[in-house]
Amino acid sequence: MKAGFLIPIFGVLVMASGAFGTGDVDDNEGVDLRDTITVLQICAGMEADVNAEYEGKIGLKDAIFALQVVAGIIFLPKEPGDLGMPDDYEQTMKSFIDSFPDTGSYENSVAQLPETFDWRDKGVVTRAKDQRHITPADDQGWCGSCWAFAAVGALESKILMAGGPEYDLSEQQQISCNTYHYGCCGGYLNAAVFWRDRGSLRESCTGYGDYGTTTGSCGCRDEPPYIHCSKVSCGNLDTCGELSYRTDEHYTVNTGDGNEVRLSLTEDGPATFRFDTWTDFFDFWNYGSHGQVYRQSGGVQKGGHAVLLIGWDDGRGAWLCKNSWGERNGPNNDGTFYIAYSGHGNNLYFGMSNFTITDTAPTTTTTTSSTTTTSTTTTTVEPSTTTTTISSTTTTTSSTTTTVSTTTTTIPQGDCLILQNETVTGTKYETADHCIRAGSGYVVESGGDVTMEAGAIYLEPGFQAKTGSKFRATAK
Repeated sequence: MKAGFLIPIFGVLVMASGAFGTGDVDDNEGVDLRDTITVLQICAGMEADVNAEYEGKIGLKDAIFALQVVAGIIFLPKEPGDLGMPDDYEQTMKSFIDSFPDTGSYENSVAQLPETFDWRDKGVVTRAKDQRHITPADDQGWCGSCWAFAAVGALESKILMAGGPEYDLSEQQQISCNTYHYGCCGGYLNAAVFWRDRGSLRESCTGYGDYGTTTGSCGCRDEPPYIHCSKVSCGNLDTCGELSYRTDEHYTVNTGDGNEVRLSLTEDGPATFRFDTWTDFFDFWNYGSHGQVYRQSGGVQKGGHAVLLIGWDDGRGAWLCKNSWGERNGPNNDGTFYIAYSGHGNNLYFGMSNFTITDTAPTTTTTTSSTTTTSTTTTTVEPSTTTTTISSTTTTTSSTTTTVSTTTTTIPQGDCLILQNETVTGTKYETADHCIRAGSGYVVESGGDVTMEAGAIYLEPGFQAKTGSKFRATAK
């Protein structure tokens, strides 16, 4: 920052000390610079009034943040990144009440909904990420990518619900490649439609190259026509392998009916959720206490924000959401927050969309062989069983008898049986609830006979069934 720029700022601060107060120093609470902050916020075009609920918590870091805005180091966005309801919101709305055979069945299902629900208790919510990708103390502004983080968070959860592994999926793919949305200049809550025709990518391959891109540096527009902005070309991600999961059914939800929201959430899992943001939400996020519920009451409207809806609490009268502003931030110190069902000072225009997925990976492969007779044993894993014992098998080829000894494999409940670095001639794996992954170094020898039956089967690079072998894989 140039010295000539600092002189008028400090001149304003000196005048402010007489106009607004003395700027007390409190040994217990740290430096109290509320007057300075107020002037800086006015200079920055920010909302000068601080919600009284958080006033005592304002301090030096707020003055530094406001000063950075004035200096142009930080661009203060007009909106966090959600552009409002997509045009087809009403047309794609699913009615859960209509999916029941009669009113009594619907009411019965609603009556069984719990008072509190949190998908984290089921182990299917991934950690809260940070769309700024940096620590709060080094905040360099925003890419308006909340819509991408919400969609990716929903997909990560649905893969876990389907029994798949925990992935850290790529938001950059959505930002760079989903041209029906606008990258760092914002998007909508129907971004998961993008995965109908192509698979998601891993974050470890794509990285998050737009972490330093801001709505200000993009020149984003406040109203249509919007512009697409990303400093990462979609073509740069072509070398990343796509996962096999695809969006199946996608729909929006009538958020005016809380039971429709709850039924969608319990049936199809964590969902994308949007609301209009006001400046008092930022106060709440930074200074709210654990378990506190956000209820909009003041400030200036700042556009829209998209998050992941993961539960509710009727006792608090609030929805539970996972944000994308850091996994240790927010009032609950874990990246989550509660937002009231109703009672807001202004209409926040709640919106919600949800979707189901399907796995397009091939699950059945058959390799024929010569007339070799192979007898095998069958090992069955019941849903409650966690240990699979594969006993020795006997392979008979014309006049020769070969005994193949095998090992005992433990399959943790809900995990996949991993097969690799092993040469086999005859065995059968059967499990209704688990999955099997045959990967690098797993070889079915010529003349061998191997059968796999499981809830899901993945044949990964490095798997080999040699000529003359018989291999069958069937997904139940």
